[in-house]
Amino acid sequence: MSAQPRVSGVELYHHVYAWGNDRHPIFKEEQHYQTYLNLLVILSDRYKVDIIAYALMEWHIHLFVYDRENKISEFMQRLHGDYARFYNHCSKRTGHVFGERFNNKLVQFNNYGLRLTRYIHRQALAAGLVDRPEDYVWTSYRIYIGVEKNPSVKPDVILNQFVNENDV
Repeated sequence: MSAQPRVSGVELYHHVYAWGNDRHPIFKEEQHYQTYLNLLVILSDRYKVDIIAYALMEWHIHLFVYDRENKISEFMQRLHGDYARFYNHCSKRTGHVFGERFNNKLVQFNNYGLRLTRYIHRQALAAGLVDRPEDYVWTSYRIYIGVEKNPSVKPDVILNQFVNENDV
């Protein structure tokens, strides 16, 4: 059975998620997380896909992105293809790293964007890996709270929705 066509278009927000093949880990070492993150940054610029939030978990990934030019499929195919080649080379293995093509849901920005960002940033907390979201380095949360900098991540898209009463 062929895959259903994706809902896509210019200037759309997406929640993208993917699991490891047979639910096996997709990240086993710090170098794996860092390489995926490096590819995410490089390719987001190349494909005009803005990163709003991310969480890299041992068995799966979550991305909240803004697709400026209807390139989400090309972007994800390249991101996961390049990462799989790296992972297989380092692990001396062959075969699929991700279990299926990526999943994506369109995000109604104002209604769901805030909740989605919170959900993504709380992944490690919900999994019991850390006691505080800022203690997990493989999410964009530390960028949101100003502990780290990454110009490729666009936290202002979410943070600007909070109005400071002194600014009104």
